[in-house]
Amino acid sequence: MRLSHLFTDLRERLRCRRLPNSPSRDLESPWQPLPRIAVLNPWFKVRGGVEVHADRDWRSLKTFEPEALAAPGSDLLRLANAILAEDGALPLRYGLVAFTRLGDPLLCLNQRETLWKAFEVPVYEQLRGPDGELLAAECDAHLGLHVHDAWVNSAPCPQRNGTSNHVHRVDFSPCECGQPSARLLRTDAFEPPRLAMAAAAASFAD
Repeated sequence: MRLSHLFTDLRERLRCRRLPNSPSRDLESPWQPLPRIAVLNPWFKVRGGVEVHADRDWRSLKTFEPEALAAPGSDLLRLANAILAEDGALPLRYGLVAFTRLGDPLLCLNQRETLWKAFEVPVYEQLRGPDGELLAAECDAHLGLHVHDAWVNSAPCPQRNGTSNHVHRVDFSPCECGQPSARLLRTDAFEPPRLAMAAAAASFAD
């Protein structure tokens, strides 16, 4: 491994390290009753009947037989790329919960397509604060992240992705799911309806 890759991995591990004195946060699962969820490398403490795994190898996770995964988006993409590169499989029944830290860009369309190719289940992105507080969450319509009350009085958008010209915006139009709150989205991630339709169909499949 090159030295630059070692520094990148170390920086990522430090960035996602759990805060020892931070309060525990609920996962806020999109599914009820709660399925068998493996939580990977969160930077905050997660409570609520889920199992936290430090090992990010997909083969190790397979022995746990999870029905869903919850992790920072970067970890999910790492798993997805490894599965695709090795022609592997990690069967999931429900979907993915992708944690995005406030200030980081939301998942883009290409990243969502990578996750779909590897897992073939919908992704539910959650925007989380430094202590893991839930600020916005993706609904079953997959047309953006609904802004939660904890973030109503905060800045409406995370920072612009410095490596892209795509920006985040707030959509106040009615959502198909029926929730009245505004939605945060990336213009390149949610506007194509085909991913939303495919994800919605998969979420209702047996």
